[in-house]
Amino acid sequence: MEIDVIILSFCSSEETFVMNSNCISSLIDSETEHSFNVLVMESNQEFFKTNFIYTYPVQIIIPEAKFNYNKFLNIGISKSKNAMICLCNNDLVFKKGWLSEILRIKKIRPDIQSFSPKDPDYKTLKNKFFEKDYYLGYEVGWEFFAACLLLERKVFEKTGLFDEAFDFYYQDYDFSMCLRKHHVLHALVTNANFSHVYSGKVKNEFTTMEKLNKDKALYHKKWGSQRMIGIKNRLAKILIYFKLKFTLKLLYS
Repeated sequence: MEIDVIILSFCSSEETFVMNSNCISSLIDSETEHSFNVLVMESNQEFFKTNFIYTYPVQIIIPEAKFNYNKFLNIGISKSKNAMICLCNNDLVFKKGWLSEILRIKKIRPDIQSFSPKDPDYKTLKNKFFEKDYYLGYEVGWEFFAACLLLERKVFEKTGLFDEAFDFYYQDYDFSMCLRKHHVLHALVTNANFSHVYSGKVKNEFTTMEKLNKDKALYHKKWGSQRMIGIKNRLAKILIYFKLKFTLKLLYS
């Protein structure tokens, strides 16, 4: 099976290029029975006028638009071709067999359309004991990780593409809410692993408190206060239990 992998990048130095290369090589080497169509959404056209060339075949796409996290994901999706799409950061290292394990769970539970592999060293997961192969849910930092998200292309027929109003922060919270609203099942797959090796170490013009506060305000304007979101999520579980999932769109509108 071949999947599309969309990687966002701002290659500003040789160090960043090495980070990208490590991500891509670990991805390609992680599977023998499955293959990857890699699309690198590159924000720095000037860097690739130098002699830096990736060892593995990748498609480098340099949008003319100013960098916007969700916009660049959407452009990548429009250029992709396969039934399943992986959206990931450029600072990841993939572990052997991560995709095979997700596809194994997919075979058992074909109704699950969205997946996150697990970073065993992530702060919210590091000391947890996992008894099951997968956990359904949408909580960011627990079941849902936007740093690496694998989903069926047809999910976007339900949710629409990523909301480009979120240019950096809170896009993960926003999309997890979209999955809830449209009752797209999402799961953390515990034996599909990756490492977010550079998490929190790479700073750029987008990682500012001003942008964080702007996107946080936008998120709550769209979905409600934190208290209201909690109430809606609890009501959603009740509606699903009583087989009233068709009312979820109204609940989250």
